[in-house]
Order: sequence, then C-alpha cells, then structure tokens
Amino acid sequence: MAEVSLRLPAGITHLGSSRQLELEASTVREALEAAVAAVPQLLGRVLRDDGSFAIGVFVNGQSAKLLQGLQTPLADGDLLVLVPPIAGG
Repeated sequence: MAEVSLRLPAGITHLGSSRQLELEASTVREALEAAVAAVPQLLGRVLRDDGSFAIGVFVNGQSAKLLQGLQTPLADGDLLVLVPPIAGG
C-alpha cells in the first residue's frame, strides 16, 4: 500500500478540522473508501450509486477519469484532490 495525501474541499470539513488526510491505499477506490471511513460526510458526495464519480478526483493534477478511473494505481507521495462540481450561469 502506498502512503498518499487526500485534500478535501472546504465545504466538507468543519472549522478547525484538517482539510488533508494521510491515507494508505493502492488505488483511487481504496483511497476514497478510506476517506469516507475517516470523514463520513463524504458518503454519497464522492461516488454516485452507479459507481461513477460525483466529484472531481485528481491524482497529482490529472483527472482520475482520464487515467484508470477508480482503478488508478497510487504510489507513495501521491496527492489526491477532491474538487466539487461547479455550476452556474
């Protein structure tokens, strides 16, 4: 398992809590599962019921969707960033 960091969006954490988690995971899926276990507010905000991303997930600045999705392998020191969808008009 790789030691990775996962940066959370500001709206998910409470004031004073850390916006970055240190996790052990081999894939993006494992990292997201560990993040949900650590921050239950992420449940339902990260993945849709059909297993697709409900939030932007970036691995070292690249969209996980453009890599191998949930199966994207992770290495020590990787940085995952969660970016909520942005809409407006």
